[in-house]
Amino acid sequence: MKKIIMWSVIGLLAVGAIVGLVILSNRKSMDYDPREVHFANDSNGQIDEHYFGNLDSEVVLVEYGSFQCPACATASTRIQALKDEYGDRVLFIFRNFPLSNQPNSRAAAAAVEAAGLQGKYWEMHNLVFARQSEWSRSSAQRRAEQFRGYAEGLGLDIEEWNRDFASNRVRDKINFDLALGREDNVEGTPFFLLNGRALTPQEWGNDSRLRQVLDEEIARVAAENAVGNNNSASGDADQD
Repeated sequence: MKKIIMWSVIGLLAVGAIVGLVILSNRKSMDYDPREVHFANDSNGQIDEHYFGNLDSEVVLVEYGSFQCPACATASTRIQALKDEYGDRVLFIFRNFPLSNQPNSRAAAAAVEAAGLQGKYWEMHNLVFARQSEWSRSSAQRRAEQFRGYAEGLGLDIEEWNRDFASNRVRDKINFDLALGREDNVEGTPFFLLNGRALTPQEWGNDSRLRQVLDEEIARVAAENAVGNNNSASGDADQD
């Protein structure tokens, strides 16, 4: 009897291992486009990705950030300044990546996402970064009071914000962003991807260098499109 049970367990483990390998293989073979905007779905708590710029742009800069990260606070101000400069030429996306060694980072992300559900995402995003020094060392109770105060200052419905702040919906959005970050091999913040290429700290940490890599990518994409259009026109002419 013991042998039968033992072999049954071994059989179940073997089946589980095979299923796991199949799932892993399928995941690695997924056609993952790092420029994709993830709109509301069951996996992300029915919360749209947060972006500004042109949705049709083929130049996409993604930032993974933690609200308790000082370098992210600095980067946020710089990226906001680039928004007006580049206009429709670049799509900017922000994704949550709260770090385990920053104990208030997940709560801050939840506070911002909860504000977003009332149409005040970027206002709360900027405010939480701007006042990072006020709450970054706060206790759990104190930080919740501070975030609630920010929400009140933005004119949000506080009862609704309180519910959303602690909701599974917001939790799912943060976890979804984290999963995307792990797919993109994010290990620290801020982490920037330009059309799927990870930027170095020397690139994203310097305004003139960041402008340079953005301009180069815009030019590269335009050149590729020009070649594609020429080839298409040539093919149409041959058919005529």
